[in-house]
Amino acid sequence: MEEEVTIDAMLRGNWTRFVNHSCKANTTFARRRIGTTRTMAIRAKQDIVPNTELTIHYGDEYFESRTCLCGAENCMEVKKRDEEWQRAGSAVSATGGLVEQSNKVMPARKDMA
Repeated sequence: MEEEVTIDAMLRGNWTRFVNHSCKANTTFARRRIGTTRTMAIRAKQDIVPNTELTIHYGDEYFESRTCLCGAENCMEVKKRDEEWQRAGSAVSATGGLVEQSNKVMPARKDMA
């Protein structure tokens, strides 16, 4: 089993630092071994015509504390928003359509003390 690899262009950047993220990426990461050296390559997922922006999916972990703004039709932010709407819809269904929000703290009942 290969260990996890992280690409960090801070110390040794090259042209790959200009490959932007997209949820509908036209390239993918590929692990390669050249002799005893492990390396990461970027492989085209389809034919790419000249002057087309190269994009890659940075990975779900990258966006745990960030917001994806790629705007692709299958964007993970759209999926997150849909899931939130479904959860909210489920809460409404479970209450019969009545949802009440309150910031009041309910006092403890004497029989529960």
